[in-house]
Amino acid sequence: MKLYHLFLFIIISLAVNSCSLYPPISESLIFNEDSNFNNNSKLISFPRMALSKSIVNSNIPKKYLEKNTMELYTNSLNKLWQFSFSSYGFLYWANSDLYIGLNPNLIFNAGIDLTYEIIDDYFITAEATLLKNYKLILQKRVFGYAVFSNTIGIVYRRDRFGFEETSFSKNSTNFYTNSIGIRSLNGFNFFNNEMILEISVLYELEYKAEIINLSFSYSLFNIFNLTPNNLSK
Repeated sequence: MKLYHLFLFIIISLAVNSCSLYPPISESLIFNEDSNFNNNSKLISFPRMALSKSIVNSNIPKKYLEKNTMELYTNSLNKLWQFSFSSYGFLYWANSDLYIGLNPNLIFNAGIDLTYEIIDDYFITAEATLLKNYKLILQKRVFGYAVFSNTIGIVYRRDRFGFEETSFSKNSTNFYTNSIGIRSLNGFNFFNNEMILEISVLYELEYKAEIINLSFSYSLFNIFNLTPNNLSK
């Protein structure tokens, strides 16, 4: 890949305004094992189109405002806090059971994640961003085929949301949610590159309402001649 292409991907990552949690890069461990790394490097960087969207029950901002008196033009949530986009990623092979991912995104919301294989087919994934969004996942690989793999797991998320309008009061218009739920992760070998689809159905613990998270990522390992040999062991 030419240097100016790399520079363009990095500029796009830094320019797009996205504030929420991103699809973990290190979950490549679940689907690719060691096939993305050559013998000379434990660190790879690659284009990665990743999108994530949180669908928030309207009762969550409503109940937050009931507990916190604020003067707002509208009680609608800012869509930027529900959306994530990134176009580049870094992946570090610590050992055969541990991958570490780095998402540059906007500099102020850069994130780090890791995935560790506890025992065969059982994985734990953790993620954190500079805006204090967190994610913790325990999942089991159910299917592991050459072109498709799937995991089912439980997930905890701490998400930061904000309202569209600036508050006239001194109170912050941003707030955090803490939710738990179930998660399905599906990996595909799509034109010799890794495509991952994820859906999480969550229950917010304080405001007693649902949050649904959908994400998509497509990692272009093949541009760097790092073609995955398979999507599972």
